[in-house]
Amino acid sequence: MTDGPSRAQKRFAVALLALLCVPGAIGFELWPLTGWRLFSAARDATQTRWVLEAIAADGTSTIVDPDDLPYGYRNIEWPMSRLPRASASTRAEVCEALLDVTVELRPGTAAVRVVRDRQEMVDGVVVRHPEEITTCRA
Repeated sequence: MTDGPSRAQKRFAVALLALLCVPGAIGFELWPLTGWRLFSAARDATQTRWVLEAIAADGTSTIVDPDDLPYGYRNIEWPMSRLPRASASTRAEVCEALLDVTVELRPGTAAVRVVRDRQEMVDGVVVRHPEEITTCRA
């Protein structure tokens, strides 16, 4: 009969606990051991989302949800969220890449506007407060 876990088993358990708890307590991602940000989006009356506005030649615009873009552009909202602090050349490069894929998705698109779209629920109605970050034209 054994007296309990061996010293090696105890060390393994402590190391595993540290790998899982320390990143969560400090707030950094150590994927695949943690995925705190994947499942912890705040859900309150105000939501901020990054969207594209496809602008047609006649000036009408439609919102393009980043989730509607091809698979290679999934999670594009994370790079888009860095655009306000990025250089003008970086913003232009990202915008032109998004313009190309938007034109493929919505033919007739003349320009794309990258927008930080803050939405809030007011008396049961969604009120949008869009903030244009950058625009590029075909």
